[in-house]
Amino acid sequence: KVAGKVAGPQTRASVKRLMAQGVTPTAGQILGGGFKKAEDAVMSIPVIGSAIGGARQRANNQLNKAVYDRALNPIGKSGKGLEVGASGLADVSDELSAAYDRLLPQVSLPVDNQLIDDISNAVADSTKIMDDGVARTLEKIVDGKVIDRLAGGDLSGVELKVVQEEIRRISEKLGLGNASERMAGEALENIQSSLRQALARANPNFASELKAIDTGYANYSRLRSAGSAAGADLDGFTPAQLRAAVKAGDKSPGKGDTARGR
Repeated sequence: KVAGKVAGPQTRASVKRLMAQGVTPTAGQILGGGFKKAEDAVMSIPVIGSAIGGARQRANNQLNKAVYDRALNPIGKSGKGLEVGASGLADVSDELSAAYDRLLPQVSLPVDNQLIDDISNAVADSTKIMDDGVARTLEKIVDGKVIDRLAGGDLSGVELKVVQEEIRRISEKLGLGNASERMAGEALENIQSSLRQALARANPNFASELKAIDTGYANYSRLRSAGSAAGADLDGFTPAQLRAAVKAGDKSPGKGDTARGR
């Protein structure tokens, strides 16, 4: 009876989307309600409980790899063969960086007003809600590592790579700090995205490849936040940690897009 319900049309659309991405929850997770409560109740029974726990962990691993795919598919790569956990996250990051690095020698970044505005807005939006000391530190970082470099005029792809590597290194370090420091790290990530978008505007012949990489990085930023919450856990991040990461990345007023399931 349960098997019939799992395969039937009453299965929730959200569950069907998960299954289409290669994630197979347990029967109780799929059906929810009383079925979920019954499955939870037998988790304490030896053998049966272990089997259900193992099935739930497999589903969680599949979820992690499906999110790896969301970051890598835009550049034609897959996360299916990656390990779940910190090493998998590192592999996703390395793949995206490699795709970006292959393009950089062929492009250049002219400085336009939109880029300067985007950088200024990224700083202003963040400094309004962080500690004054961290805000001043962020402003100094952006002035010294970004604005001063851009003041000299166009950057070659190789020069841009140096700038972005410095921003990435500082952003990762800030991501290990307190709430204000993490917000500063997110502001630097937004500046990274602004630089990539400006690069795409200035190099239309490579716009599609750059957009694909930028999409991959945007999805990776949610993955990285979820992975950071999981720490060095070999089982990867949980659905709750991923949901929290997606909500944190929602820039709509009052997190309205999250509330509406968008």
